[in-house]
Formats: sequence, C-alpha cells, structure tokens
Amino acid sequence: PCPLPVMGPIVSKLKGDDRRGKMGAAAIIGNTPLLDLSRMSKTKGVKILAKAEYLNPSGSIKDRIAQHIIDCAERDGKLKPGDTLVASTSGNTGAAVAMVAAIRGYGYIAITNAKCSQEKRDSMAAYGGKLIVAKDGLAADHPEHYVNLEATLCERNANYFPVNQYENPDNPDAYYRTLGPEIWKQTKGRVTHFIAGGSTGGTVSGTGKFLKEASKNKVKVLMPDPVGSVMYGAYHGDGKPVERGVLAAGKYNVEGVGKDSVPGTMNFDVVDAMLSVTDKQCFDMCLRLSREEGLLTGGSSGLNMHAAVELSGRCNPGATIVVVLPDSGIKYLSKIYSPEWRKSKGFGGESDDDEGASTEAGDESEPSRVATPDPNADPQTATNVERVTEALGIPRVASALKMELKDERRASLDEIDASSQNLDLLVDAQIETVADAIDAAAEGHSETASNE
Repeated sequence: PCPLPVMGPIVSKLKGDDRRGKMGAAAIIGNTPLLDLSRMSKTKGVKILAKAEYLNPSGSIKDRIAQHIIDCAERDGKLKPGDTLVASTSGNTGAAVAMVAAIRGYGYIAITNAKCSQEKRDSMAAYGGKLIVAKDGLAADHPEHYVNLEATLCERNANYFPVNQYENPDNPDAYYRTLGPEIWKQTKGRVTHFIAGGSTGGTVSGTGKFLKEASKNKVKVLMPDPVGSVMYGAYHGDGKPVERGVLAAGKYNVEGVGKDSVPGTMNFDVVDAMLSVTDKQCFDMCLRLSREEGLLTGGSSGLNMHAAVELSGRCNPGATIVVVLPDSGIKYLSKIYSPEWRKSKGFGGESDDDEGASTEAGDESEPSRVATPDPNADPQTATNVERVTEALGIPRVASALKMELKDERRASLDEIDASSQNLDLLVDAQIETVADAIDAAAEGHSETASNE
C-alpha cells in the first residue's frame, strides 16, 4: 500500500512569507499555484499560466483584500473589539470578510443585490452575521443601490466599520503587495502579459502596477470587460479624462466583474488595452475549462481566459501570458453550470464555442477568430480587435472579425512597437491603412497600403 505522506505544520512550509502567525483559514490565504494551461493557446510556444485564486479558503481572490483591509484598519486604530464590519459586495468579498470577521471576533453585515447567486448568499450566511439583499437594477447613484447602503448603515452606527472595497486604497495595495510579487516570482520574471477583469479594479490596478514596475514597463496589461459594463467605454473615452461615478450601464449576467460606475480603486494608467466580452463567451469558456482542464471556475475566470486564449493567437512564440482565475464554479452551480439556467438566458444548454474543443497550438487550418460581437450589444465591441492589437503592439492583419495570423507575419514585440510608432497606429482614422501596411511589410511587399 502507498505510505501516508509525512506532513509538517503549515507554518513550516511558509517560511519567508507573511502568513506565519495567522490563525485559522487566514494561514492559507495567498501563495496560490500557477497552472499551465498552454494547451489552450492558439500559438505554439505561447504560454498561458493561470493563477488559481479560487483555492483561497473562502473560494476567491477576495480573501487577499479582506485580510489586508482589516489588518490596516486594526493597525490604524479604526477597528476595535465588538465592532461590526459592513461590506457591499457581489458575493465574494462578502464571504471573504465574513470569514476574517469570524476568525477575529467581529460582527458582520453583507449587502448584495438580487443578481448574486444563491450559492454565494449561502456562503456569506454560513460564516454568521447578517445578509441584506438590496433591490437590483437601481442606478449607481440611487440611495438604495447596494453599494450606497454600506455608507448609509455606517453613518448611522459608530460601531460599524465600512470595508468600502470600491474606494479603499488598501484594496489595490493588497494585490500590489501579494499577487504581483507572487506572479513575478513564480514566472521568474518571464511574464510578458497580465490579464484580469475588474469590478473594483483592485486586482488589475495593484497587480498591474507591481508587474510594470518590476519589468521596467515591459509587461503588457489587458483588462477584459463584460458587454454592458461601463469600464470599457470609460477607458477609451475618446481622449477625454476618465469619468468617475455614474455612467450608462447595460445589463449582463456574469458576476463579480464589470461595473455600473467607475470606482476610485480603478487605475486605468496601468491598463494597456481592454477587450469587451459577451456573457456567452464567458460561460462557454467556463464549460471548456471544466471539461478540458478539469477546472470548475466562475464567470470572471471565463472572461479572463477568453481574453487569454484570444491574445495567445496574436503573440509571438516565447510570450508568457498570466491570467487570473478569481473564484470557484461551486459558487455558480445553479447558474453557469445549469443547462436550464443557460437556456433561460438564451445561452444554450451546452457550449458551442469552437464546439467545446481547444485549438491545437500552431494549427492554422482554421483562422484565429476574434470575439464576434453580440448584435444586440453596444457598438463598442466592433472596435475590440483594433484597439487591443494596437495597444498591445500586435499587428492586425485582416478584418476586425476574422483574422489569419501566419507565422511569417509575426514580428517581435520590439519590431511591432517600432512599427507602431512609424505607422502612427494610434490614429483611429487610419486603422485600415495601417493594417494593410503591416500585411505588406510582413509579406515583403513594398507597395503602399491603401484604405479599404
């Protein structure tokens, strides 16, 4: 028989990291594994590595900010024994804060909305404390919007402490201090691209900032965003300053990512490009992950992985894409993984994304395809490919909705960056001319590209 492994105490395995001395579940927050999902890559030699944040004790990446925000509040004397933590949440932060509150003896109130899955509601309640489900569909500036109720409750009770995840600078700082360094160390500094969607924006802002500093600005940051969220439009903004606060939002079903307003914790300065992704693309990718890789993940993981797979088809061999898998699919069994729910929302009972099969790395019998926009979605999706490939320094070699990326047309990132400057790729009015020019250059032609 196989002998039982000899296991030492958890603290003996964590020498050198800041989890020593943490009690209970807090001892296993962070230092999550980096999974190799490169067989899902569209280009041979391009790695896709996934940070398995769903392995944190409450089942999501939000354990990092819950612990850090509470640590900082205790350090600064803002929290005292007997206080109650109050958090507005789409579910994951609520469970994470509830977990830490249980460990440290604080009261807890979570405020979410009707969009929150039943599994996430149950997990928040399981730690003790109180759960408030606010009305759904309210404007972001409505006093009864779930985010605004947090401040209202805390203003009325001196013993209530607002976690304030959408405005608290300790949110992105948690990722700057933990997730960023972990990725840099685990990849031995070889990461070239980082992908994370955002609701508070803390993950992409804090982690992106660290990776850019560590790489001397060589790491490119891609932020996917659900169709219906305001982040994509706020980021582009037609050259105007990013508008904070309430914008015109649409409806979407993926949870824990995207927003109906721009939070103070979102730092667009570290984002090189954004990609708008439909609900169906998110959920189809979740099914691919579960059935091809054995990974049961949430919709935000599907969103991030969809972006990673698309980006892999536009990168040169040698690139290393790191993508975040924020939470567990256990939280969405009644939604994403329910054929009945998917059918009721018009997504179909099964995935039809590439018929559920991954593209063989380097196989170009089928052209690489970009996300086909939902015909009912915002027109912004039509410019997805142009904007992403420009911002990340990757040539667009065909039309906006169908691209063939031949090996001989791929240049190094340095060459692409130089081409971007010489050809003035950032001038939207000349996108078609630039695309033709890149094609011609890649094929060795000398003729001048013409507008289509």
